[in-house]
Amino acid sequence: MRAPFFGMPVPANDDADRAALVELERLVNQAAENAVKLGLGIDVFMGAAQAAYLNANPVLREHLEEVHLLAQLGEFRRRGLLGQA
Repeated sequence: MRAPFFGMPVPANDDADRAALVELERLVNQAAENAVKLGLGIDVFMGAAQAAYLNANPVLREHLEEVHLLAQLGEFRRRGLLGQA
């Protein structure tokens, strides 16, 4: 069974999942309304939402930082700016 979330179908395994998605949608809508009232653009709102999510999930933040670092090192090696060990 799938529950609607911002008009998009998402997996919801049980009533607790559906209730959590409904609450999340309510909170995100409230945050979006506040951003609009403050005159903030969508880029600012989305950046703040992403930053808040990563602050709440440090394991994901660390993983993304590691992936970014490895990509930078690979680019430096490709350009001959960093030797390979």
